[in-house]
Amino acid sequence: MLAVVGALGRRRWLTLAGAGLLWLAALGLWVAGLADADLLRRLPDVPLPVLGPLEVENLVALLLVFAVGTVAAVAPGRFPLDRRLAVLALVVAAVTLVGGGFGPFGAPAFAYLVLWLSALRTPHLTRVGVKVDVSYGLYIYAFPVQQPARHLAAARGRPLGVRAGEPGAVAARRHRLLVRRRAPVHAAQAAP
Repeated sequence: MLAVVGALGRRRWLTLAGAGLLWLAALGLWVAGLADADLLRRLPDVPLPVLGPLEVENLVALLLVFAVGTVAAVAPGRFPLDRRLAVLALVVAAVTLVGGGFGPFGAPAFAYLVLWLSALRTPHLTRVGVKVDVSYGLYIYAFPVQQPARHLAAARGRPLGVRAGEPGAVAARRHRLLVRRRAPVHAAQAAP
């Protein structure tokens, strides 16, 4: 995804056009689902490596979330992060998650909310990762453990659920203990 963002960084109109097309696809799938409820069930699932089959409607909504993040990355000056918009995004995401229309309306709102939260600076959040950085261990070790566990659970007919995070938490802790004793000191922290 980062390579795509880098390649499209000089051609912002392609990014905006792609995001617009994904939004139109999400809107079209939602409207088609309202008109013919069985239509979405008749569409074939899209097989994805590692993730397995994914419904077309969910795939378009997921891609739309990534597209919103891509738009924010290639045009940060034109992508305002405002508390009032975040509250509106929270309401839109919650209402569409319960009432329908999450693909075209809730997914972009959810993406905006996540971007706003990621830029939020509070005393509690700025302390996270200062002494111990487990993010790399979580990323490197958790994904290869979670995917086979997910496939085994699906093969046995049982959902994996919340327990999917346990291997990642154990792996992150082991990574910290075995590989990284302390988080690297950032230049801003080292200065007196």
